[in-house]
Amino acid sequence: MAASSLPAPGTKYGPCADPCQHTDCAATRAMADRNCAGCADKIGYDQRFFCEDDGSLLHLKCWQPDNPPSPQFDPSSNPALDNRKLPRNQRSGRSIHW
Repeated sequence: MAASSLPAPGTKYGPCADPCQHTDCAATRAMADRNCAGCADKIGYDQRFFCEDDGSLLHLKCWQPDNPPSPQFDPSSNPALDNRKLPRNQRSGRSIHW
């Protein structure tokens, strides 16, 4: 799931600054005017939000994961992924000159 944001009216990619009849502008304004399922504030412009599976919108700041984040991956727990155990010329980020 990726967070989206709506560009503000009058900006390069946002809806027209003045009222207009453009379909895209109307759709952007309507989405910005919808309420967040978490805090009930308007989604607004230039704020990150998610569109849930049921179609509801939720600010990024209001989103809570269903599961807590897993511990950060430790490559040393898998020797095959730990580049410290590779010969020096095979370590990632190091170029090999022939």
